[in-house]
Amino acid sequence: MAKEDLIWIQEQQLCMQKQLQKWADINSFSRNPQGLNKIASLLEEDFKKLNPDKTEKMACGDAHCLFFEKRKKNGLHLFLAGHMDTVFAPSSLFQKTTFPNKEQMMGPGVCDMKGGLVILYTLLQAIERSDLADQIGWSLLINPDEEIGSLQSTPFFKQVAPGADLALVFEPSLPDGSLICSRPASANYHAKVVGKAAHVGRHAKEGKNAIFALANFLHAIEPLNTDDSIVNVGTINGGKTANIVADYAEAYINVRGTDEKAFHQIEALAKKKHVELKRESFRPAKPFDQKTKELFLTLQRCAKKMSTTIRWQPSGGVCDGNLIASLNIPTIDTLGAIGGGIHTEQEFVSLASLSERCSLAFLFLEELATQKVPI
Repeated sequence: MAKEDLIWIQEQQLCMQKQLQKWADINSFSRNPQGLNKIASLLEEDFKKLNPDKTEKMACGDAHCLFFEKRKKNGLHLFLAGHMDTVFAPSSLFQKTTFPNKEQMMGPGVCDMKGGLVILYTLLQAIERSDLADQIGWSLLINPDEEIGSLQSTPFFKQVAPGADLALVFEPSLPDGSLICSRPASANYHAKVVGKAAHVGRHAKEGKNAIFALANFLHAIEPLNTDDSIVNVGTINGGKTANIVADYAEAYINVRGTDEKAFHQIEALAKKKHVELKRESFRPAKPFDQKTKELFLTLQRCAKKMSTTIRWQPSGGVCDGNLIASLNIPTIDTLGAIGGGIHTEQEFVSLASLSERCSLAFLFLEELATQKVPI
């Protein structure tokens, strides 16, 4: 291990902070194509400085995915991933970065996951200037729709990820610095019922109330909440006014489970209750298998060299790591920044974690690339 490589990463701390502030001050809400295209242009400009062998900007709905590739056939081949979108709409009051103290930056996406993108970029810079460049090839996909299920970008993952030896995703770690080792399967459903309108006072019996029918279905799926699965009705809408029999009702439902039992059950109940149910997105479960556990143990040893510790635990959350792991690629998906308050107006990042997590990832890749640990 070249000590000067880690020293160089530490020396990038201020540059990482400035880069994060620049990226986070651009609103890149998942449904804001103007902002997404602006941040995509900045990311493309910066990542091109790594002199990739291949660069593509691919249409992804109204926005773009960015793909870069370098030394595809060299030694250890990495698939790297991150997302540029955030959950904060242009109408949100949470738009610009601030510094509540010397240790933290607060702002939209500073932790989830523009901080992760800064770590990823600096990691690749460190690799390219080190001896590891002769031993590591890499592919990188940055998508604009992770926060809304990666509906448009999923085909790109399936196209460019296969064949990699290892995948690293730079989602934020947990607030205490722990990594996430396993994730459930998750699906988003749109439930719809079409009824028949009628005047409540004169022709109520001629109508067919869609809200009652939908409510009956929602009541039937509530018991699917168990220790192994979660069923959540997130929104519901229907009808026009109180004196008209509702001819339409809809709900958006999220289902999560350690296996796919609950998904089959809700779909069967929809058929039984004559509810139109459309699965709009799906991410398969990400188990903690023996190969992944060995990689986590390697990370733990690398952290010890830095006089720190790495722990891990399961999570009920999902991310693109679910999809990548389902392609039979060993995947670690929380190598990003440490912070908290993600998806709220209190989102913050621990500034020191930017260079610290970059150093950890560099040590980890050095361990793997020099074949001290086979994958």
